[in-house]
Amino acid sequence: RFFFELVRRHPDSVIILQGSTDLPFLRNAEAELNTTMPESKLRFFSIYRTWAKFICDYDAVVGARIHGAMIGFNCPVPSLLIPTDLRTNELGINMRIPVVQPNHTIFQAAGDDFVSIESKALFDTARFSGAAFDENRRIVARRYMSILQALGLPPSKAIRNVASS
Repeated sequence: RFFFELVRRHPDSVIILQGSTDLPFLRNAEAELNTTMPESKLRFFSIYRTWAKFICDYDAVVGARIHGAMIGFNCPVPSLLIPTDLRTNELGINMRIPVVQPNHTIFQAAGDDFVSIESKALFDTARFSGAAFDENRRIVARRYMSILQALGLPPSKAIRNVASS
């Protein structure tokens, strides 16, 4: 319900479907919530660069999927993850991206009135640290380089750049 309300409150926003099961899931949500999401508000990308270029024109990304939340960081566009499963939650936390749990008090206080949640308050709730995000990326890139080097494989220039930044 929150994502439906978010799209309604921000007329230029869209829902990006990321996989073959997303449309049936969306249709089930529409039936359960007794509402519909216009086709004009739905997008699907099969090419990463097209998706990334599209996202870079937006002011923010709010999503329940890890790839949807991460793609905004490439622009950079402020991105926020509201994980709906344990795996996505763990990835978001370990990657140090902004995460707000779906059972957070900001949602509980709103009840069914999701329109009352201000975007700034939602992002503030995530307590994102760019420094922690960057440091985590360096640590992971260095580990990845060590693994590649142990296997006799040369790390890419991009991995080396992240590891040394």
